[in-house]
Amino acid sequence: MIRMLIVSRLVLKFIKYCIQFGVAPWKYFQLNAKYFNKEKGIFSKLEMDRIIPEQWRLKQVKLINEIIPDTFPVFLKPEWGQNANGIHRADSIGEYQEIRQQLKQKKDLNYIIQEAAWGGFEYEIFYIRNNLQKEQFASFSVTEVCNVTEEYFPINSVQNNNTCYLDRSADYTSDEKQQLWKMIHHIGDFKIARIAVSADSKQELLRGIFHIIEINIFIPMPLNLLDHHVPWKVKNYFIDSSMMALAKNVGSLPKSLVSKPIFFKKLMMHYRVKT
Repeated sequence: MIRMLIVSRLVLKFIKYCIQFGVAPWKYFQLNAKYFNKEKGIFSKLEMDRIIPEQWRLKQVKLINEIIPDTFPVFLKPEWGQNANGIHRADSIGEYQEIRQQLKQKKDLNYIIQEAAWGGFEYEIFYIRNNLQKEQFASFSVTEVCNVTEEYFPINSVQNNNTCYLDRSADYTSDEKQQLWKMIHHIGDFKIARIAVSADSKQELLRGIFHIIEINIFIPMPLNLLDHHVPWKVKNYFIDSSMMALAKNVGSLPKSLVSKPIFFKKLMMHYRVKT
């Protein structure tokens, strides 16, 4: 219920600023369109993996019959998915074989195998790029993802009732945020993104010792807003400022940009993965 309220506020604020700036809200889906695979109709995890620097990259390959993981646990994920739909964890070769047999029935979906990230903490780094100064961010937050029941390798998501979110943005000084930003803003030139990383501590994260679990560039919700300890006054300020920045990015899109049919293709893929 709270999540839907927050999503509604984000959408309404975004539309308000789009109207104020005279831009079309539906052009939002073109912000990261250069990374959209038109043939597959997805933002491919395998293609996204190629732009991640090697030191931060987790091993992931397309799921085919010949592949047997060297170590466990591993995660089996759709090549594109959202809100952890369709993700499975295999803790042993037996579980892996069982899950793989089940996934053979989903012939219209490509799956990947991803090794588990061994960091002790999971963080979600959200940003919206400054539309005028591309090397700077207009909105930035760091959220710690925790799980109240599973200690090791949970499949966290907004749909998992055991997943909780703690806004850690205030724990980072302006210099530390810039330090993080300098490391991640070269990974693609996304206008908006949320990067899930695994690290053993804040200090390790700032030193660049982490692994990137996933990059969400379709509709990445700022998960700091799901921290129940953050006052609504603070949340509303973040919503207002971030949606203003987002609308400005939409307004900065070239007039000559040829739109890709991203929304409807992603909607169809979402239901295929979910079912």
